[in-house]
Amino acid sequence: MIYLAGITKNDRQGMITFIKEVIDQSGGWISNFTLFSNISMGVDFVIPAGNSLRLLAALESGGLQLNESGRRDIETQANLQDQSSETGSEVTVRMNVTFVHDDPDLRIPIPAIPG
Repeated sequence: MIYLAGITKNDRQGMITFIKEVIDQSGGWISNFTLFSNISMGVDFVIPAGNSLRLLAALESGGLQLNESGRRDIETQANLQDQSSETGSEVTVRMNVTFVHDDPDLRIPIPAIPG
């Protein structure tokens, strides 16, 4: 599993949609998704190893600043894929995105559960 961290000042809702579309366009799928108020999100996804550099470039072009160690891990995985005759290998990524903004914390009331 590759750990990737990003930070952005872009609109949270727009960035969530953008990340989903980039993963879809890279031939990947999301296996887990968690929002942490309006501060950050975590997303686990799987993509074909051959599309990992395209995914990286697309995320960065959309305004997401990615951590250097995660970038290196993805680039290393892509190089290994290029040198391998194996096709169909996949890369599992756990990405955390932090949203930089001045908005107050998002409060979502928890409904009362009878019982």
